[in-house]
Amino acid sequence: MKMSWLLAKRDLNSIFMNSIIAPIILFIFFELSGFFFYIFLVSAQIASLEGFIPNMIIILALSIPIVVARAFPEERKNNTLELLYTSPVSDTEVYFGKFIAYNLFSLIMISPVIIYTAVLFFVGKPEILPLIFSLLGYILLTVLFTTISLLVSYVSNNQVVAAMVSWVVLLIISLIDWLKNLVYKPFFKNLISNLSYQEHLSNLSKGFLDLNALLYFLVFIGLIIYVNVTLVESKK
Repeated sequence: MKMSWLLAKRDLNSIFMNSIIAPIILFIFFELSGFFFYIFLVSAQIASLEGFIPNMIIILALSIPIVVARAFPEERKNNTLELLYTSPVSDTEVYFGKFIAYNLFSLIMISPVIIYTAVLFFVGKPEILPLIFSLLGYILLTVLFTTISLLVSYVSNNQVVAAMVSWVVLLIISLIDWLKNLVYKPFFKNLISNLSYQEHLSNLSKGFLDLNALLYFLVFIGLIIYVNVTLVESKK
């Protein structure tokens, strides 16, 4: 994994230095997170992430694909991906280098949310566990969105197409919870609830360390990583 970290450093530097998109997305995300923090928490004087997080999820789903879309198409455009594959670096290390780099970017992007959560402890008397677990769920969702976008980027040859397809995929998984309103049988309602990230985030926001919620995110992230690594290795 040492080479993956070295490649991640290279990719992270490329994200910021070779494109103006990433800094712009960071600026917009920081500004909007500050705006929603003021609207939902400061002006309302509510020491809770209940209204804040859902709005930040929407911004997250719109922002991540724009940046991650360039991960593989940009390498193909510059003919550097094939050079990496023919170098002593393994295909898996190439993938994990990008996985680490783009997830680090995503975590940097949501850092204001983490900071604002800490601020709540100084300006109010929030319930500690609901706040911490809500933040944990948001971080896991960030990694999930990034991992999905990275997979879409790999199977796409065009950045714009990759971003648009990622938006569609994230929209579809975001609408799963809405399907509960269309079914009446308990079995299908429970099935949809288990597949809905909103349901798992809601359970975490209640202040309980829901193992099903943690497994949901870890299993789906792991599954997408497995699919992406398999595709990368099959190309060699």
